[in-house]
Amino acid sequence: MAANTVKLEIAKLLDDDKHRTILYLLDADWPAAIQIVPVAMRVAGESERTPECLLILKESLRSYHQSLGKTDRQRLKAFLVPFIDGLCGLLTVEPLELGAVTELSAVLEEGVGKRSYSAVRERLIELLMPTSSSLGRVWRVINKV
Repeated sequence: MAANTVKLEIAKLLDDDKHRTILYLLDADWPAAIQIVPVAMRVAGESERTPECLLILKESLRSYHQSLGKTDRQRLKAFLVPFIDGLCGLLTVEPLELGAVTELSAVLEEGVGKRSYSAVRERLIELLMPTSSSLGRVWRVINKV
């Protein structure tokens, strides 16, 4: 999917100009980070069915906005940590509260068996940011520090 299409797809989910503006800043700063959002949002469901996913995206954008002026690594983490942690939070509730996350949950369980938070988080990072991707490599370097 082309970067502009991804950006437009995400921008449609956001209901206010402030979040869309932050999205465009993030896209200019970390375009690869933008690529994982629609993937995660699609498997988690449409925003009409899962407003929780949209709240996670907005919180991640808010966190990124607060990190402007910090280092590259700090800005990337400011966006990705609440995004990944938010999705993990949805996926580790017993029983799953959102029918829309069952598809992603099934994919995660194939790799981890049991749904412990840390195992789900690790598997989600693997799925969204494989080591073969530039974002995946940067993410792993940042987290080794």
